[in-house]
Amino acid sequence: MDRVELRCPQNQLLGVLVDGRLEIRCRNARCGYTPGVLVVHRFDPMSGSFIDTKKYQDPNNQFNRSKEAAPCR
Repeated sequence: MDRVELRCPQNQLLGVLVDGRLEIRCRNARCGYTPGVLVVHRFDPMSGSFIDTKKYQDPNNQFNRSKEAAPCR
């Protein structure tokens, strides 16, 4: 799997190119973000078209005991 991280000069992660798709983390409540949930939008970088949205349990959340991201239900 090809993976390229897109970071600003201060090393903040802005997006990730994975297998020809651009993945961007979203913190908008309208998209399903709440503390403990990681929301990722995927786009086609060539056309800019939206592909889908995935939601995961955030592995960095201090209240989450799991060490790996797991899909939300």
